[in-house]
Amino acid sequence: MVSRQIIFVVSAILTCSVQYTVAQDRIFLDKVELIGGLGINLPNSKDWSQYIYDTSNGQATYNTKSKIGHLFGISLIHSLRPKIEFQLKLAYETRNYSEIYSTYDINGILYSESLIYQDNNYITISFTPTFFPINDHSLHFFSGLSYSYLVSSIATGENYVNNQYVGGASINTKDGFESGLIDAVAGFGYLIPLSSKIQGIIRIQGNYGLTKTIDQNNLYLKVNSFFVSLGIRYLR
Repeated sequence: MVSRQIIFVVSAILTCSVQYTVAQDRIFLDKVELIGGLGINLPNSKDWSQYIYDTSNGQATYNTKSKIGHLFGISLIHSLRPKIEFQLKLAYETRNYSEIYSTYDINGILYSESLIYQDNNYITISFTPTFFPINDHSLHFFSGLSYSYLVSSIATGENYVNNQYVGGASINTKDGFESGLIDAVAGFGYLIPLSSKIQGIIRIQGNYGLTKTIDQNNLYLKVNSFFVSLGIRYLR
């Protein structure tokens, strides 16, 4: 329902923009970007950690660690005003993190440990109004919303007992995650002229989860992220 509302709002805004553009006899999609970047994924798992610790009487712990992800995408851009743009971006994103399950004997000595490397891949569509505060159209700020659809999820595990490796496996974990995520996105960037039609892009973006990556038995996990991207902008 929320995703349908977002699509409706984006469609309404773009429809208004089309009408304005036709009236002004301008190109609707006047810029195109190709971008790629790396980012750090930041899982928030406090609820899970506390639950596992409490239900095991302190003999088991659960922790998560950040991992590096990546994104590749294309943006279609409409210039509404000289200093205001609308960007619609379609991207492929990888949101990775690792999990550590540990168990201890009655003396508090580590007995077993499971290391799980979680790799989730999403197709993401985002809508971000962008503002250029100075006249040279280089520095810019943006914020908006994104919707991400989970296309694949693989967990690769390694198990240890008394510090000895005892085996591992990879399994499909797509059914264990929410299929769609909504994030608030915000950031800033800088454009570098390369020719009359081409500009280079440096951009930093933060994603904050408005929905939960996992939501089971009133316990949840969210994955927020920061990305640094480079790209090319073509002016039509």
